[in-house]
This record gives sequence, C-alpha cells and structure tokens, in this order.
Amino acid sequence: MSRLYPDNYQRIQAEIADMLGNNTPLHSEERSRDRLLRVRKGMAHILCEVFPQIDDPKKQELYYWLEAINRISDAEAVDAKSEGKA
Repeated sequence: MSRLYPDNYQRIQAEIADMLGNNTPLHSEERSRDRLLRVRKGMAHILCEVFPQIDDPKKQELYYWLEAINRISDAEAVDAKSEGKA
C-alpha cells in the first residue's frame, strides 16, 4: 500500500463501504434523501462507536459539531418516515 495512507486505510474503507454503500438505483428525487439517511447511519456509528475511543482535549468541541450535524440528518429521517418513504 502507498505510504500516503495509514496501514489500516483499506480495512476502514471496506467497513465504511459495507455500512454506507448503496448499489440500488434511485430516482433523482430519492437520491438526496437516501444520501442523508446514509450520512445519519455513519454519524451514529461515529458518535457511538468511534468517538468514545478518542482521547483529545478538543474532543468535546468536535462532539458538539458532530451532534449538530447528526440532528440535521435525524430531522430528514423523521420527515422520510412521516411521508412513508423510509
């Protein structure tokens, strides 16, 4: 592997693809919603699984930013469910 990336890069990219990948063709009006819902899933993973293992003084600020971004995608998920599309 190229030294541009850490040794675990390929493994982590494969995990991301497994969790967030989507091979289902969608109509253009469904693509944005699908992408936001996949972002939501990724953010939940970061906040619950990855983030707690980080030990850094800026951790709290980073958490607040990630939490705010996650709330935006949560709102999209609620809208999708209320419209019967999720």
